[in-house]
Amino acid sequence: MAAVGQVPGDARRWGLGDVWLGILGSIVVVVFVGSAIVALGGYDDFDDAPIWLFSLANAPLHLTMLVVAVWAVTTKGRGVVADLGLEFKASDVGTGVLAGVLAQFIVVPAVTYPIIWATDTDADEISETARDLADRATNAPGVIALVFTTVILAPIVEEIFFRGLAFEAYKKRRNLPWLERLLPGRLRPDTTAGRWNLWVAALFSSVIFSAVHFQPLLFPALFAVGLVFAWLAQRYQRLGAAIWAHAAFNATTVISLLALD
Repeated sequence: MAAVGQVPGDARRWGLGDVWLGILGSIVVVVFVGSAIVALGGYDDFDDAPIWLFSLANAPLHLTMLVVAVWAVTTKGRGVVADLGLEFKASDVGTGVLAGVLAQFIVVPAVTYPIIWATDTDADEISETARDLADRATNAPGVIALVFTTVILAPIVEEIFFRGLAFEAYKKRRNLPWLERLLPGRLRPDTTAGRWNLWVAALFSSVIFSAVHFQPLLFPALFAVGLVFAWLAQRYQRLGAAIWAHAAFNATTVISLLALD
């Protein structure tokens, strides 16, 4: 991943257009696949499908993001390692797992509970979607599908897309003209003032990350967690620690829900 100040001569021709292509394309694909499953399976609603089929239907969403990201950086850049930092080191495991668990038990409550108190929201509503998925994992295939989708597939693909493609797309150049007018001269990635780009990139990539989960009550928590993952990606200049953190974050949710089921 290119650090601040390494922008002159940047050969990466991919950018925000590829990010939005991945997001919109994945939504279209998953809607089409979900509709096909409902029609062919004779279900009244997509939620009536078994968990393994539900997970299978959501896989195209992640695979579309992955294909777009890989296509963008291989055809218009230098590849997934050089452009997106898709690298792993042994130290990423401990660092990432610790960060993911702490994000689950410290960051999420710190962000969520003030909102619950301020809005008088029932705490059970926050985890309702996750609990519904866990409740449907009533057999071995269901549990395997749930674990594969949430603990393996989603962390890898979403970190490649959001902390790789989206984060770097916002960071590598001035993509926000209106912000440049508000902060003249500060969004120059070829200067030390280019650190503003890091904040812009972290904020906007985290907003997109939390928004595509389509869970309004969890938006603030997912946004905060997205910032943690972005910090890991920038701190270590690779995605290894962020992927492990994301996997650990999701795994703690799955384990706790299955244990309480």
